[in-house]
Amino acid sequence: MASYRSLREHEEEDLLGNVFGDNAEDEYDPNLPWRERIKSWWEANVGVGDRTRHIVSAVLATIIVLVFVIIVRSGSDSGPAPVPSEPIASNWTDVRLPHWIKPTRYDLDLHVDVEGATFEGTVQISLQILNTTSFVAFHSVGLTVHSAALINGPTPSRNETREDTQYTLLWFDTPLRGRTNHTLKLSFNGTLSNGLSGFYRSTYKGGKNDQETKYIATTQFEPTDARRAFPCLDEPGMKSVFQINMTVPWRYHALSNMPYTDVKDAAGSKRFVFEETKEMSTYLVAYIVSEFESVKGKTDRGVNVAVYTQPGKTDLGRFALTTAIDVLEFYEKTYGIAYPLPKGDLIAIPDFAAGAMENWGLVTYRDTALLVDNATSSAKEKQRVAEVIAHELAHQWFGSPLPVIRSNRLLIFGYSYPRGAQAAHPTWRIEDQFVTFDLLRALDADASRYTHPIAATVHNPEEIREIFDDISYAKGSSVIRMLESYLTTSVSPKFFFDRIHAYLSSHAYSNAETKQLWAAFDTDGMSVGSIMSTWTDQPGYPIITVEDTGNGRVSLKQERFYLSPGNATVDEAQTWQVPFTYAVYDRSGSAGKAQTVVLKEGGPVTIKTGGGAKGVVLGNVGRTGVYRVKYPEETYQEVAKWLEEDKKALSPVDLAGLLNDAL
Repeated sequence: MASYRSLREHEEEDLLGNVFGDNAEDEYDPNLPWRERIKSWWEANVGVGDRTRHIVSAVLATIIVLVFVIIVRSGSDSGPAPVPSEPIASNWTDVRLPHWIKPTRYDLDLHVDVEGATFEGTVQISLQILNTTSFVAFHSVGLTVHSAALINGPTPSRNETREDTQYTLLWFDTPLRGRTNHTLKLSFNGTLSNGLSGFYRSTYKGGKNDQETKYIATTQFEPTDARRAFPCLDEPGMKSVFQINMTVPWRYHALSNMPYTDVKDAAGSKRFVFEETKEMSTYLVAYIVSEFESVKGKTDRGVNVAVYTQPGKTDLGRFALTTAIDVLEFYEKTYGIAYPLPKGDLIAIPDFAAGAMENWGLVTYRDTALLVDNATSSAKEKQRVAEVIAHELAHQWFGSPLPVIRSNRLLIFGYSYPRGAQAAHPTWRIEDQFVTFDLLRALDADASRYTHPIAATVHNPEEIREIFDDISYAKGSSVIRMLESYLTTSVSPKFFFDRIHAYLSSHAYSNAETKQLWAAFDTDGMSVGSIMSTWTDQPGYPIITVEDTGNGRVSLKQERFYLSPGNATVDEAQTWQVPFTYAVYDRSGSAGKAQTVVLKEGGPVTIKTGGGAKGVVLGNVGRTGVYRVKYPEETYQEVAKWLEEDKKALSPVDLAGLLNDAL
């Protein structure tokens, strides 16, 4: 993760998994003709955001570590593939697997020849057949599957491999009855890829004088590449327990999501037997074969934490180790939920496409996103590493163990890691940087007529790539940051995180819908869903015009903001429910207490300045709002006088926002 761009690339892969998630029951059903337009807009603006630097995506502590609320719906608007009234006898063409066939457990046994770049194995997949079916299906890409059969079940009459949908269908003359369980056993082999997905081989220089070529076999399964490593039902909503065994050459060792329970020597090799996982998605499975070394520690609660590096370079992992321990302890306290695994491994991979990947219990990183040389690394490089670590560790809560609607997970988690990084390194003021590097970038990107809503309907991974941008990433986290600020001030300081804790606890290890996330914040007289839909279901954002009406009052009016005024149309009348924060300053620049008023769709709102004719109203205090503010010319002149007398008359974030709005 050498740049902000690499973090976005990781999030793109994270989002791609959503297209096959179990998210079809969300109520969003947009009717906006933006899909074709966004492609050309994206191509014209593909550099947006790179001009700044990589920085954390959202500012808050626990609720979106990766940030956009892209409310992706799988397959078609009508939801998941329908259950047939009778067994399908001859054909199945849906891009998704049938949802009446559910995997519950994988027993995966692998033999890996790292230097020969090959692997072979068997997998037994325990299946629940919910409705009578004439076939079962599994994903497989680039593998040679030697056999596929049900244990103690009927023999398949034929098999059919679909290259376009990347799955194989096993057909049975006698249908499998509903409400029965079966075990599908497959044997397979493959080649360690030269690419950076699936099960692949990476190289580095080591040995004597660092002149020998060394190998590491590692995995990258997000978004849908577990199918390149072993046959599986490779959709994020199809969560299962995994028990993994790995036989590797004697001088190598194996890592996976869980600790190993046994290691046995056998004929020049070692067999690692790993603990059974909890339920999780295939894209979070990970296993690695290497000669790497580690530096280790424990959290206050006794969770084992280790950072793995190339041999002889463990000192470069010490900064990451202390940061990871501090971040884990902070998240446990903030979320009110214990880290759900017995260990947390972090490993630096020599060749890695994304900045990092949040495999549950075995997080993989690009070298530059994990390793720090305390003698030569700059403060900027250290901050980047801390942010990436905090980002990935927040995923350990908002991933497989907790609500799986991946839009919810990203929505919640993307907002967490700035505070996680700041908790580990409090003097860096990481949260303040969010305004200039995320919020303002999102406002620039969303000011075009050819933008798109945060919530978007997509049908396949290619469409997701078209809409992955600063709207889904930076604006998504900014909207949640705004909601947190509003609920904190309008209800209570603990309300937001208390409700997040309740939401996570009630939906642990289960599927959840976006509407359930919003409902968790509802109170008597306030529907958070109705507020949030105005921000997630339509493109753009408002500019709030402040007009002095005299007699100690000002009027607030909203309209959609366009960077180029010619983009606006006469018949467009978009409105938002805007939690407008403001403070009234006297002529000396002293601010009164910040207050909030909600601008709804009905029209202008009048507020009292409380300062007679001399009161000056400044909005968007703390820059928590996703909107711009336009003031009378007299207000700008007054603020300029304050700043001439005292350059610190406004906080850095408020000054940055004021200047950005004005220019």
